[in-house]
Amino acid sequence: MGRILTRYFRASLLHYLLNPYLWFWAVAFMSFWAAMSAFVFSKNVPQEYMSYHFASTFGQLLILCVGSIGISIVGGLYYASFSVRYVTKFSKLSPKRFYVEHFLSTISALLIFSLILWLIQLFFYYIKFDEIYLPERPLGLALALLLSVCFIYVFSVFLAYLTIWLRKPAISTFVSYVPLMLGFVAYAGFWVDFKEFSLLLPFYLISAITYYFYVDQKPFTGNIIGNMIYQLTYGHAKEGALLEPSLAIASIVVWVIILSAICVILIRKARGISIEELQL
Repeated sequence: MGRILTRYFRASLLHYLLNPYLWFWAVAFMSFWAAMSAFVFSKNVPQEYMSYHFASTFGQLLILCVGSIGISIVGGLYYASFSVRYVTKFSKLSPKRFYVEHFLSTISALLIFSLILWLIQLFFYYIKFDEIYLPERPLGLALALLLSVCFIYVFSVFLAYLTIWLRKPAISTFVSYVPLMLGFVAYAGFWVDFKEFSLLLPFYLISAITYYFYVDQKPFTGNIIGNMIYQLTYGHAKEGALLEPSLAIASIVVWVIILSAICVILIRKARGISIEELQL
């Protein structure tokens, strides 16, 4: 590992894992909502549908968890942009290699936080229902987690370097919160039916494919509560209400590839923002 990756990988990974603010917002705060889901929001849900409730909750909390860390990704890159430009120009850490190592370290941290949140949610549901709700397709769930954190990462880097390239320090604080704010698109999916536009909404797709692999049931295009009531009432889903999982996965992959290519270009072209400019 040491011969393949530079010391930057280890430093970047420790930056995330030793950050108490990330542990609070990405794990502790989301754990509170996991507990609320188990002990409060699960009332009146039939026991035979509790696994679906668990999967939906985890899908929503997952995007909010990694979206919270997205704030740190954007902010960290923004304030380190001048140093990154210097290092990638005068050291062996080229823009492409910097992106790869930052990608690997961040993805590792995001996966760790996601798995810890999943274990905590399992714990709360076990206390409440005395049952462990394991995924129907574990390998598929692992793929969903990987796609989720990859997208949040490339989207956060894209936002950071787009702001740097535009040289707009005044909007940096607002931009850093965009991954988390857009994460609530997935939450809106409980009531809003996105229909065919759902395939263009990666934040909702993250929640949808997580649900799909967890319970091995096709996710809805939105309006989860309304469509689930309809399915319970009539024994089948409403026409056009189901999302094709393969198309959802393909959509996220395309988003990741396109944003990654743009990120590498922006890292090469961005001049960086000095400390003096950031303080203006």
